Amino acid sequence: MPPGTRVTVTTDPRLDAMDEYGRVRGYPATTDVRDVALHLIEAGLVEAWVPSGEPKPTRRATYTSAQKTARQSRTGSWATCSRVGR
Repeated sequence: MPPGTRVTVTTDPRLDAMDEYGRVRGYPATTDVRDVALHLIEAGLVEAWVPSGEPKPTRRATYTSAQKTARQSRTGSWATCSRVGR
């Protein structure tokens, strides 16, 4: 994102707003990109992932579906990798 881009973070009602290390947990958005995480998943640049011990985030199904589509169409890193991230 260009310097000066305004980013807002919406927390998930199913999750604590902060993780155990004091980091904010939420969904980043800009005026140009409504859901930054979804945008990155659809572009095949990141993997949708949730720690196994956590509650399921509200947007998990949307993210999982977007990842499946990106993977099947070999979008972004999926063109050359069997795993993105982790």
